[in-house]
Amino acid sequence: MRLLRAGLANIAEGLDVLEDWQGHGHAVRSKQYGFVWHAFAPDMTADQILQRERARLPRMAEILLDHIREGERIFVRHNLMEDEEPSGIAHALRAIGPDAVLLHVRPATPIHPHGTVLCLGDGLLTGFIEVFADRSNIPGTTRPELWLELCRNALHVRDHRLPWHGADKPLAHSGPGPGHNVVSHRGTEEGTTGPVGDALANWGALAARLPGYPYPLLAPIQTLLAAGRYIEARVLLDAAQFRFPYYAPFAIEAGRAAQRQGAAQEAQSRWQALRERFPDAATGFIGAAASLRDAGRADEAEALLAEAIPYFPDDLTLAIDYAWIAHARRDWLGAVLRWQTVRKRAPEIVAAYTAGALALRELGRMEEAEALLNDAAERFHAAMLVVMEQAWLAQARRDWPEAARRWEAVRTRYPEQEHPYTAGARAMRELGRRDDAERLLREAIARFPHRKPPLTEHAWLAHILCDWPAAVERWAAVRARYPDDPDAYVQAAQALKQNGQHEEAERLLAEGAALLPKTD
Repeated sequence: MRLLRAGLANIAEGLDVLEDWQGHGHAVRSKQYGFVWHAFAPDMTADQILQRERARLPRMAEILLDHIREGERIFVRHNLMEDEEPSGIAHALRAIGPDAVLLHVRPATPIHPHGTVLCLGDGLLTGFIEVFADRSNIPGTTRPELWLELCRNALHVRDHRLPWHGADKPLAHSGPGPGHNVVSHRGTEEGTTGPVGDALANWGALAARLPGYPYPLLAPIQTLLAAGRYIEARVLLDAAQFRFPYYAPFAIEAGRAAQRQGAAQEAQSRWQALRERFPDAATGFIGAAASLRDAGRADEAEALLAEAIPYFPDDLTLAIDYAWIAHARRDWLGAVLRWQTVRKRAPEIVAAYTAGALALRELGRMEEAEALLNDAAERFHAAMLVVMEQAWLAQARRDWPEAARRWEAVRTRYPEQEHPYTAGARAMRELGRRDDAERLLREAIARFPHRKPPLTEHAWLAHILCDWPAAVERWAAVRARYPDDPDAYVQAAQALKQNGQHEEAERLLAEGAALLPKTD
C-alpha cells in the first residue's frame, strides 16, 4: 500500500542483494518498501544484479501504472491469511486508476465454495479457490483449470456493470424480485437516487436475472447496512434467509446487523442460530464472542472461544480473537502464550508481535518485550505499530531519554499520529525539558484540534509543574470543549485553591457536582 500510495516512486532506490536466499540463490530486497524477490540470475554477480534491477524497475513501474490507469485489467492478490484486509490495496489502486479492480483470492470454505466471487464494493472482489499451489513445488501443484474458472467468474461479475464499476445506467429489469422490492417500495427522494439507490437498482436487476443464485442479494444487504438503513436490510435479510436457508453469509450478515445496531440480545440469538444451522462455520463463535466482549462479558466470550478452538484448530481469525480476548480480561500470561501460538502459525502478522510485547510489558518482562519488538522491527522494517510499541516500552521502563528519542523517530515517520506528540511531551517533561514539552503539545493541539488528549495533557503539564495560573486557564479550555470531564473540574479546583482562589474553587466543584452527579 505504501508503494501504491507513493505512485511507485523511487522504486529502484534502497536495493541490496541477499546471497543464497532461503537456499534458492540470489534475491533482491527493497529496503525502502520491504519486498524481496528472486533474482533468477545464477551467473551474475551481486553488482550486476543491482545494475540490472535499477535499470528495469522504473520501466516496469511505468508499465504497471499504465495498466492501473487503463482500468481494463483485474489485479490479483492471494494469500492464506483469513484476517488480511484487502480494501486498503483496492483503495490505493483506485487512487491511481478510478476503474481499477482488485480480486482478493482466499481458500474455499463450506460457506464460500470454490468459484464463488463476491463484490465488496469500491473496486474490490473476493474470490474463493479450492486449493493453492504448494509453494515448494509450484509448477507441479498448480491447478490452472481452477484459476481459469475463478477468473471467468470474476470477469462475469465485473462486466455486469456493478455499481462500483461506474455503470452509466442500471441493468434492465426483467421482472420483480427480492432485490428489486428493496428499492421500489421507497420514494424516489429517499430510496432510488444517488449512489445507494443506483447500487440497489443494479443489484436488484441482477437478482431478478439470476433468481436461483443467492450472491446477488448479498451486496444490496451490505449496501443498506453500510448506509445505515437497518430496517430495510433486515427485511431483505429475512427474505433472503427464507429463500436460501443453507447459504451461511445471510445468517452471518444478520448477526452483524444486530451487532451494529447495538441489539446485544438479538445478536446473540442470531449467532446462536448460525452455530446451530452451520456448525462448521467458525464465524458463529467469532461473532458471538465479539458481541459478548462489546457488552462487557469478556469471561463468557473467553469460554465460547475456548469451546470453538478444538473444533476449528486451523482458523486463524479464531486464534487471533482468542488472543485479543485475553487482553480484554487482562490475562497477560494467557495473552503472551496465545500470541506466541499465532506467531508460530502466521509469522507475518504484525499484531502478533506488538500485542505480544504489550502483554509482556504488562507482566514486567521488559527484556523479552524488547527482544520481541526488535525481531518485529527486523521482519517488518520498522512498521508503525512496531516503532510505536517500542516507544511505549521505553516509556514503561521509565527510560525517558530513550523514550524521547523513540517518540521523535515515530513523529518523523508518522506525523499524522497523535500519540508521538502527547507521550513524547510526557517523556520530555520527565527529562525536565519543559519548553520542548510545551512546544510539542501546542503543535499537537494545532494538528489535532478535535482530539481530547493533547488538550488534557497540556493542562496536566502546567498542573504537574505547579504553574497554577496556566493550569487554571488550561483546565478551563478542557472544560469548554469537554464539559463532562471530571478532571476539568476537580483538578481545576485544586489549581484555583493553590492559586489562592478558594471561593472560585468551591463554586466550580459545586458546578461539577451538579453536572456530573454520578461521578465519584
